[in-house]
Formats: sequence, C-alpha cells, structure tokens
Amino acid sequence: MKRLLSILVVFLISTTIYAQGTQNYLLGDVNRDGKVTVTDAMMVVNIILNGYTSFSVSPTAVSIPTGGTATIDIKGGYNEYEVTSSNTDIVTASLSGSTITLTAVASGEATVTVKDVLTMRYVEIPVTVDYALLQVSSSELSLIVGGTGTVEVTSGSGSYSVESSDAEVATAVVDGTSVKVTAVAAGTATITMTDRRSGQTATIEVTVSAGQTSYFICPDDHHPHLIDLGLPSGTKWACCNVDTDHPENQSPTNYGGYYAWGETETKSTYNWSTYTHCDGSENTCHNLGRDIAGTKYDVAHVKWGGSWVMPSYDQQTELRENCTYEWTTMNGVKGGKFTSKKNGASIFLPAAGYRNGSDFGSAGSGGHYWSSTQNPSNTSNA
Repeated sequence: MKRLLSILVVFLISTTIYAQGTQNYLLGDVNRDGKVTVTDAMMVVNIILNGYTSFSVSPTAVSIPTGGTATIDIKGGYNEYEVTSSNTDIVTASLSGSTITLTAVASGEATVTVKDVLTMRYVEIPVTVDYALLQVSSSELSLIVGGTGTVEVTSGSGSYSVESSDAEVATAVVDGTSVKVTAVAAGTATITMTDRRSGQTATIEVTVSAGQTSYFICPDDHHPHLIDLGLPSGTKWACCNVDTDHPENQSPTNYGGYYAWGETETKSTYNWSTYTHCDGSENTCHNLGRDIAGTKYDVAHVKWGGSWVMPSYDQQTELRENCTYEWTTMNGVKGGKFTSKKNGASIFLPAAGYRNGSDFGSAGSGGHYWSSTQNPSNTSNA
C-alpha cells in the first residue's frame, strides 16, 4: 500500500509538460483537461487494481455508399475515447459510449482515428465511400407515337448517359437528373442509363403504340374516345373522366373517380395518413418522379391501358391557350366546356370539386384535375 501511495503522490505533484503529436500535456493529466487532479489519479489507480484490456476496434476497415451509415465497435481501453475524421466532407464520425457511427457524405476515401484517451493509443480505420446505387423512378413507359415521357433519377452520382436499343422506336436524352424519352414509331425499345462515375446501369422498358383513332365528337357508345382539338402538339383528349362511360352520363352523383396523385384506387378518406406514397405525413413522401405519365402511378394508363395517359402540366396549359372556355351545364351537370379555336371540336370537364378527408368540396362549382407532372412553380402540387 505504501508503494501505491508513493505512486499517487508522485503522480499528483508532477507538472512536467510533454508533447504528444502537435499538443502539449501536463504529465499525469490523464483526462486531458489541462490540470492534474484526483480524478486523474483515480483513473490510474483503477488500471493498477483492475488491469488494462487491449484496445481494438471492429471492423478495422469500412466501405459504405453515399448517404449511408455504418457502425464501429470499440473494444478494451479505458472507456474514454476520442474519434476524428480526416475529411468530414467525405465521412463524419460521432461517438456514443463505445460505438462510433459513420455517415457517408460524398464519394472518396478518408481515415477515421479512434484514440484511447488514457494511454494515447490509437487505431486508424480506412473508410471508402462509394457512389450511391443508381435508381430511377420507373422501369417502364407506355407512349404513343410522337409522345414523350420523363423518368427521374432518384439516386446516383449525378453524371449519366443514355442509349436506346432501337432509336427508330424511341430515343432518350438526359436533362440533369431526368431522362426524357420520345416515341418515334410503334414497337418496343430498352433505354439503358449508365452512371458515368460508378459504371452502374438501370433500364427503362418502353412500349410505343400507334395511338387510337381520334374524333371531333363521340361517334358511338364505346367510350372513352380521343377527341382531336387540333392542338399544336397533336395531343388528343379523352371525352370523359376515368370511371365514367359517357360524357353525357356524368352527373352530380357520378363525376368519375376521385384519386390522390399517383394512386390508382379510390378510397373513403383522403388525407396524409391514408396517402399510399407518404408515411403518415406530407414531410415523409416518396419521390415518384416529376412526370408519372405512362407509369404504374398513372391512373388513366392503369385503368384504360393502351396509350392512355394523364395530361401533363404543359398539355393542360396548351388546352387552355388553344381553346375557348365556357362555363355551362350539360345534362344537368355544371362544368367547363373547352372548344378548339382551330377545328371546333370540344370536351366538357364537369365541376367535380375535390375530396378532403371523407367530404366533398366545391362539387358543382369548381373542378380540380391532376396533371401527370409536378407544377414547375410549386413542386408540392401537380
């Protein structure tokens, strides 16, 4: 016991400064707080009485994708640790007890250093951050000849190229994180997207149909029909809403189906908690891409098949700019009649209002119609 007391006395009166790396410490300042205290002495006593377990980490090297996380367990030592990253622009490191959490910020390499504060022993862990997995918002598109569709890149390095298996059927170009596909002729083609940095690929299967016969008016009861309004883009509009079989059969009790954006089934309650593509709130919604036309999220395409798709924001704008508008009543139903300035053809959109919770709003006085694309001036709306 005398020997132990002698060690403590020497320990506490030591004021010699010594260097460790680029820092200077007082001899005996175990917890590195700039002074030698009884706490420092007790730490030494604990080691003398209980021994010291070898200091190590597991795993000793880590590889994670951009945006991903990984954990490292610290074993042994005195249970007083420090952790640093050589490049926080690539990976950050946080410490909780004896567990290190790494968060990958950007692709590259960095070294995470774990130090046992008491003994100043340290372990260097090489960390490699790979590019994120290349993913796209949809793996298939259905278009009509002359039509276009857009698929969003939801994950990747940010640098991409595309190639079509048959450019005579469909072509594709990259615009930032969007792939714009143009239908050239009837048939099928595979659009292959390549991440230039990681070499990963993703494919989009494209089916192009010749389209359906268009009319100025509905010629028979086999609905829906494509109405040719003589629009500059060549876009044809349906004669009635999804879930109705004739424009004149739409009524105050049957305006057609009510669908949340990207959903293909009706429901009794419409709010964030019942929205298929959100996890309970508007702040946790999944990215379906800026344009869902022709995808599995497009209710017109899912319900009617073939080349039917939801209209885009630009197509809705084109309709308004190239047609005269009249608020009118058809078969007892109030709504808007759009008549082509070019050929006199027209379509009627009933004032179906909207659904909010389990209630109807503005039915008979207003109409609310989704586009397939997010509004360019407000990405929370379509």
